[in-house]
Amino acid sequence: RTVLEIRNVAKDDFIDLLHLLLKFKKEFNDIYPTVSIRKVGLEIEDHYKKGFIKNAYKDNKLVGSIGAMKSSWWFSDEQFVAETWFYVLPEHRDYKTARGLLQELIKYGNNMTIQLPVSSGKDTPSLYERMGFKEMGNIWRYN
Repeated sequence: RTVLEIRNVAKDDFIDLLHLLLKFKKEFNDIYPTVSIRKVGLEIEDHYKKGFIKNAYKDNKLVGSIGAMKSSWWFSDEQFVAETWFYVLPEHRDYKTARGLLQELIKYGNNMTIQLPVSSGKDTPSLYERMGFKEMGNIWRYN
């Protein structure tokens, strides 16, 4: 039986997370621009220091991650949570893993609005609906 664990990222996890996020880029190579390994590394470090990262492990293997930062609206001082990445390896995509990562994001948001931009075309609207997100164009909004 496979054991799923959702946990905080540690500095020792940075290299594994970098490799996971580069797999995201490889999977969606036809959609997104050229990746900068330096930039991905800086984003991981920035999210570690000032934002939110949770990783999903199955039998101690990194299979998914979600990262976000608090931001403010351009027209308001009120903050919201902007998801930066939400990626699970294709062979490990299931409701339990996705739900576990999204539940952690919702806890981090602590009743703030959360925005998930949908841009890969492989997202599952029913997942977001089951979790209580509302569709707003290409963005799923929670709260």
